[in-house]
Formats: sequence, structure tokens, C-alpha cells
Amino acid sequence: MPLFSLLASLTSSADKFTHCVLLFDHTESLIAQAAAAKGNPEDIRHSYELYRASRDAFVAARSVYSSWLRAAANEAAMTLHDIGTTIEDLDEALASSGLLGSAPLAEAKRLMGKHFAHWVAIRHSVAHQRDLAKAARKNSLKGKMRSPFFSKEAGSELFIGSTLHGRTLNTTRKGTLLTLDISHENDTKIEDILRAIRTAISPLYFEDREFG
Repeated sequence: MPLFSLLASLTSSADKFTHCVLLFDHTESLIAQAAAAKGNPEDIRHSYELYRASRDAFVAARSVYSSWLRAAANEAAMTLHDIGTTIEDLDEALASSGLLGSAPLAEAKRLMGKHFAHWVAIRHSVAHQRDLAKAARKNSLKGKMRSPFFSKEAGSELFIGSTLHGRTLNTTRKGTLLTLDISHENDTKIEDILRAIRTAISPLYFEDREFG
């Protein structure tokens, strides 16, 4: 794939991760609005039917909004994988061209590994939940663990399917807990990675040659 096409793909994927974060923002605000509009249990004294209708409407809305959040979280995991693979393809293409040395995107790849160490594993976990569940014991946590959302003692096993807690996607694979925050902080980290790529390829804009 031509270099410019890889760069365009990378930018598109980064934008998609941003959109997942923004969808979380929007959906969380809708959930808050629905909760605020939910009938107060005190209203049961005045009209049980009115209270029940309001409560049922909130439960239905929350179900829809929760499915939006899960879809956004799964898409964020898949998109992060697209970013990682595109960086590797771009690094290989640049190295093969000989335009920027043998390791042109070393800094971007370092940041990707630092900020998203499990970007491959979490994509595979999200994409193959049924297969992981069939081998739940193999993919369970074995040792003692404490996290904001889960805890277990040594000697027990804990398998976590693709589960969303707040903005954190949690799943276990091959005995490891994998997490991904669909957050503005991670969106900024992705932008930092893209900035490192732009810095690395900036000399190409001053070369008097065509490439692709």
C-alpha cells in the first residue's frame, strides 16, 4: 500500500477512536438525563401507574444506551488494533524505501507499546469471545488479583468475558487481565503517537522526489 494511503488509513483510525470516546460522552449524558427523568419512588403515593411507566421507560432507555456503550468499546478495541497494524505496515514500507533509515518509526512504536501493551491481545479477545468462553479455564486468571472492578484470592479461577465497567473494557485471555479505557486520556496518547509519526516523516516533505 502506498505511504500516503497508509497515513490516511492511520488518521482515519485515530479519528474513529475519537468518535468512540465522543459516543461514550454523549451516551453517558443521555443515561444521566434518563435517570433524572425517572419517577421518584415517592410518587407511588400519588400514582403507581405513572411511577411504573416512568420506571419502565428508564429501564428500556438504559438497555439501549448500554448496548451503544458496549458497541463503542468493542469498536475502540478493534480500531486500536488497526492503528497498531498500520503503524507496523508504515514502518516496514518506510524502512524498505530507504528514505528514513532502518527504524523510521521507532519512537511511535515505543509509545504504542508503552501505552497499549496488549493492543493485539485485547482485539483478539473481543473478536473471539465465544472461543475464549469455550476454553474458560485456560483463559481464566489463576493468581490473587485486585482491581477497581474485580478481586480474587490465590487458588481460585476467574474468567471475564468482554465486560464494560464505566469506561473500562475488561476481559481475560490466556490467564491475563486485559483492559482498555475508552477515555480522552487514551485519545490523547494516540494523538501523541501520530505526532511522533509526523515528526519522523517530516524530512520527506523536503525531499525533491516522489514516493508512494
